[in-house]
Amino acid sequence: MRNISLRFLAVFFLLILLAWPARGNTVSGSWDNKVTMLPQVSPIDSFSSTLTLDYSAGEVDYSSTPDFSLSGFSDQEFTVDFSFNKPQFVSTLDFDPADNSFDYWLNTTTMSVPKNIELTHKFLLQKTESGNFGSGMEFKISGDIPDTGDLTLTNLFGMEEDSGKESDYAIVTSHGDIEGAYGPSLTQYVSSKLELSGMELGCVSFDSEALLSEANGFEYLDFSFDIYHASLDLTFSSTLKFTPVEKSITLDPSLTMDFACFTIYNEIPDSVSNDTDTNSTITGLEIEGFSLTGIELGEMTFSSYTALGDNTVSDLNGDFDYGDNYDEVFRIKKSDELLLTLDGYFDMTESDGLFDFALLDGTASYDLSDQFTLGAGAELGPAAGLQKLEFSLDYSF
Repeated sequence: MRNISLRFLAVFFLLILLAWPARGNTVSGSWDNKVTMLPQVSPIDSFSSTLTLDYSAGEVDYSSTPDFSLSGFSDQEFTVDFSFNKPQFVSTLDFDPADNSFDYWLNTTTMSVPKNIELTHKFLLQKTESGNFGSGMEFKISGDIPDTGDLTLTNLFGMEEDSGKESDYAIVTSHGDIEGAYGPSLTQYVSSKLELSGMELGCVSFDSEALLSEANGFEYLDFSFDIYHASLDLTFSSTLKFTPVEKSITLDPSLTMDFACFTIYNEIPDSVSNDTDTNSTITGLEIEGFSLTGIELGEMTFSSYTALGDNTVSDLNGDFDYGDNYDEVFRIKKSDELLLTLDGYFDMTESDGLFDFALLDGTASYDLSDQFTLGAGAELGPAAGLQKLEFSLDYSF
């Protein structure tokens, strides 16, 4: 690890010298640091430091991003982005300092052709679970079809989309349920996805998606539409999914109702289904909760979210990502030089405390200058007291 760190520092300072303003090039970047303390468990629970260096020389952009944690140097990524006339090339190499090797090397080429068509080709070389390296390719055609919408055709060879990977792709060696049917570098055909979006007919907008794979043939067809009523501010959204393998059709409708700063969250809990074992059914509309947002109190704004039934506030709004069964939250926010957010969580179902108060989560950030930003965060509970304390210092140049 020491040799890798020394090599990284040598490359870093070399780029700094090459990017010296007198040479007519530019260098910019950011350095983000964050430390988390859990007073009830350990003084320092986690530490992260990410240094991003961007260096531009003409039409070529270089980027270097190392990550550090409590265990030391954890990740290193290099990216080169350049273009010649119409083609654009992006190459990203991600290293694993612990293994003295790289995790993946992803190369992307993009070209625009007449009639608003864009061609994208990706080539991936990536370490597999067995420790060997495999390869994959993606070929995508996308464009705007007049009076129809946006059309995208994505073809994958030897790999599939996987958000859990740093490269967003995983090497495929199986064929359906047969593991190891292919070698990791055969780049065999895997799948084709056809997406059509942005079709509009009056107050109705349509999106459609179809997937075909080498292992399963025609896998599914998704058909989504939104119907919007301007005068009542109502939106009816629904997704119709047809899966021939399971011989079923599912319909998941939802209704969105916004009245100025008041929103009602709802869904139809049971999908419409039609297969060989069940009849087509649909039940009544279920109100998941409601919110009151954007109420101005001087220099602050007040918002509240209330979840009903078995729902939680995280079901209503993804900003509240706690896994606990909190069903109400009051948020006070101040936006100025000092950005302050206070969230008070309440558990109206299981709490025995006063007013059902369960957690106070506060975050704040302050711009010390145009380059330095200081941040802090804390969580306090009625029983455990101070549960978590965070400090961050971000530097951009």
